[in-house]
Amino acid sequence: MNQQKTVFAKTHNNLQGIVRLTLIQLILASLIYQQNALGPLWLKLLFSVLIGFVLSGMINLAHECLHQKFAGHRWLNYSVGRVAASLLLVNFTVFKWHHLFHHQYVGTDKDTENNADFKTLSQYLVALSGLRLAKKKIASSFAVLGQQYPYYINTQKQKSEAYYDSLILLIFLLILLSLTCFYPQHMLFAYWLPLLFAYSGIMFFAIPEHNGCKPIKGYYSLARSVFTNRLVRFFMWNGNFHAEHHIHPGALPYVLKDICEKEKNYIWYREKSYLKWHYRLLKKLVIQPTVEEK
Repeated sequence: MNQQKTVFAKTHNNLQGIVRLTLIQLILASLIYQQNALGPLWLKLLFSVLIGFVLSGMINLAHECLHQKFAGHRWLNYSVGRVAASLLLVNFTVFKWHHLFHHQYVGTDKDTENNADFKTLSQYLVALSGLRLAKKKIASSFAVLGQQYPYYINTQKQKSEAYYDSLILLIFLLILLSLTCFYPQHMLFAYWLPLLFAYSGIMFFAIPEHNGCKPIKGYYSLARSVFTNRLVRFFMWNGNFHAEHHIHPGALPYVLKDICEKEKNYIWYREKSYLKWHYRLLKKLVIQPTVEEK
C-alpha cells in the first residue's frame, strides 16, 4: 500500500488543477457580478447561498494544497493554499498542521477533529450552522498574532509560517472592512453572508466524513465516502471520497474515484447521497427522544 501511495503522489498534472481553479474563480466572479445587478432581496440571498457554496470548496482546495496535491511545485501549493484559506479567514499553516494531526490520530482521543455522535437535534443543528466552526477557525487564526499557538504548532519554523499567514489574513481583513465601509450592501451579500453559508456548507459535507464511524475488523472504517453528483465533486475537489483519501493521503483528487472502485470491498462506510445521510440522521434524532420518553 505504501508503494501505491507513492505512485499516486507522483502523477501530478499542474494544468488540470489550474484549469479547474480558473473555472471555479470565473464562476465565482460571475455570481458576484450578477448578484450586484439583481434587485429583489430573495434573489440576492439565493446568490449569496450559491457564492457560499463555491466558497465552501475553498477549504477542500486548501486541503489539496497542504497535501502538496494541487500542483507538483511546493511554492505553488503554498501560495494557492494560503489564498484559498484566506478567503475563509483561516490561517493556512494552522489548518495544515491541524489536519495532519487528524490524519495521524484519526479515531483516537488525540484526534484534532471533533467526531462525537450527536445526542440531540439541537446539537446537530448548531453544528450544521457552521457558526462554532467559523468562530473556532477564525479566532485561532488571529490568535497567532498574539503569539498564541495551538499545541500542534510547536517548532519555530511552524510558528514563523503561522505568524506570516496571520499577517496576510490581517491585511486581507482590513481590505474587506474598508470595502465594507464604502460598499456595505454589496459586501454583505457578496462576502459576509456567503462566508456564513460557506461554513454551513463545510459542515454539511464534513459531518458525514467520520460521524458514527466505528472500528470494524478486516475493513477500513474510520472514515466514510459519499457518492455524490459531478457538480459537487467538481467544486469540492473530489473530497467526497474521504475514506479513500485517508487510506491513500498522497493520492490526487482525480484518481480517488478509481481507488474507490478498486477498494470497494475494503471500505466499510459508503453512502449514496449527502442528503440521504443527513435525512437519516435527522430522522434518528427526531424519533429517538420520542422512543426514549415512552
